Amino acid sequence: MQYDQSPSSVTTNLSPVALVVNTHSRQGSALFVDAQRVLRERGFAISATRAVRHPRQLGEVVCQLVADGERLIVVGGGDGTFTTIVDELAYRDVVLGVLPLGTANTFARTLGIPLTLEGAVDVIASGRVREVDLGKVGEDYFTSEVSIGVATEMTRHTSRHLKRILGILAYGLAGVRIFLGHRPFRCTLRLDDSVETFETHQLLIANGPYVGIRRLIPNTTLDNQRLVVLAVESPTPWNIIRLAFCYVAGLGSIYSETLHWQTRTATVETAPRRAVDVDGEVNGVTPVRVSVAPRALKVLVPSRHEN
Repeated sequence: MQYDQSPSSVTTNLSPVALVVNTHSRQGSALFVDAQRVLRERGFAISATRAVRHPRQLGEVVCQLVADGERLIVVGGGDGTFTTIVDELAYRDVVLGVLPLGTANTFARTLGIPLTLEGAVDVIASGRVREVDLGKVGEDYFTSEVSIGVATEMTRHTSRHLKRILGILAYGLAGVRIFLGHRPFRCTLRLDDSVETFETHQLLIANGPYVGIRRLIPNTTLDNQRLVVLAVESPTPWNIIRLAFCYVAGLGSIYSETLHWQTRTATVETAPRRAVDVDGEVNGVTPVRVSVAPRALKVLVPSRHEN
């Protein structure tokens, strides 16, 4: 495979690949063998395979593959998987191939990657290499979004077993009880050019146009060197429920009903302190500093992808 520093670089030949699959992700265990088969059918030689049962070991596994000289690493898993491994790939001369095997697969949707195994491997075989932005929480990289509020509580109370069975619907079941009892919190945002203070039930910091399963944010891309901050300002949780229903059902845009800003950095303080969800995994509490890492990751995308 050949590529240059241009965001429109095109793959010109197949390369050996290293395959890493998080078998703890929703479809990882079931599709690990199939992923090897489909890669070989598309003409790839597989130089290494790793089935990782414990997600905390993913970073170590990918780090070792990079040290071993692998330059095309195909990773299968959900959004938490990719956020775990991009610390080892950011600003390195290594290309990532994405197999979306998780629940929401926000990162794959943002990249325009098909959610089927065969479609995703086709992108790896015939797509182009693009340099995309990552976000950072403190010194740790992430791919898609940071969430504080109702959605974070849903993540904390949704079991992996339920997600494996029901997929994205598992969050909805956990959310009904949480919505009804959730209280707003006071939030102070320190952005590039302003300080904003308000009460909210939900704060989101997104890297790219997709939030979960929906394309929610207009006029943003994965290489515009900006994060988008959204907050739902509401005196009651009922409006949150209405907006959540519209979001899940795809009934129009809810972007216009949020407070929103574009920024390179955002420092978030809340009263009381709140848990912080990073790409589907609860990781720390407020206060937290989030920033953009421009063109930090080389990843294979469809040849006509524009996001």
